Amino acid sequence: MNRILSALALCMVLAGCALDQAYRMPVEQPRLFLAGQPKSYSLEEHAYSVRDDAGSYYMGYVEFDDQGWYHDLRQQQGLLSWLRAQRTSAPGRRFLIVTYAHGWKHNASTSDPDVDNFRKLLQSLAVQEQAAQRLNPAHQARTVVGVYLGWRGESIRVPLFKELTFWTRKNAAERVGHRSAKDLLMLLNQFRALSNGWCTSNILAGPHETQLVFIGHSFEPQSTQSGTVASIRSPVQYNQMVYRDKTVPIKNRECRTLEAGMAHRRDFQAGYHLVLNCIYHLDRELA
Repeated sequence: MNRILSALALCMVLAGCALDQAYRMPVEQPRLFLAGQPKSYSLEEHAYSVRDDAGSYYMGYVEFDDQGWYHDLRQQQGLLSWLRAQRTSAPGRRFLIVTYAHGWKHNASTSDPDVDNFRKLLQSLAVQEQAAQRLNPAHQARTVVGVYLGWRGESIRVPLFKELTFWTRKNAAERVGHRSAKDLLMLLNQFRALSNGWCTSNILAGPHETQLVFIGHSFEPQSTQSGTVASIRSPVQYNQMVYRDKTVPIKNRECRTLEAGMAHRRDFQAGYHLVLNCIYHLDRELA
């Protein structure tokens, strides 16, 4: 009887295993997002309409395997090529680039709640950019671009059994942070410098220049802090770090590096406010 039960449990686990695969088809141009569409793309354009506001924001997906390498390099290449093309076509355009690395029990599939929550954050930022332009028409609203860093945070879908994946997923998250994710964020930081017309990437951006924001959830703040963000942050002084819902003021007056550790879904709303505060109310926070 025990052997039968063990065999049944093993079959359940094997049937509930999530494959180490990419969920997003690589494309070179953003595809307009439509709810319920059969295909998922690595670049999306999202149109929104909020009260009297209407506009759009963009969302790119770059996915990594269990060893920390790109699942499909074309996802990264398509994102960077599109960003560079946007800058070339409109040299005065500035960007607000927000990267999000999800945590344990999540991935980059269309059904993942983190994907939907990240879209809500990007829409809030796009609305805020338009509002800032109305207050001061001399400053053009920045193009909001979200970059979702996907990895196999959920390796087993079976309830209870997925709780046993803590250490394997933690180790995978650390590999992601030290390998291809580090490469991606370094390239985005170089684009930030190029977009602002700088010859070096270790200059602090002003409130109307291209900014690069990092957000990590669950395991990912550990991996990005130890590998990715640390390598970008080291030559630069910054003034505020948001980590696990605590705001830590630093000396300089610009918030370029942001690590918001939102460990549970109920923390997302608080995390949104911290991100918005860091980008748009910096002087008030540090006065």
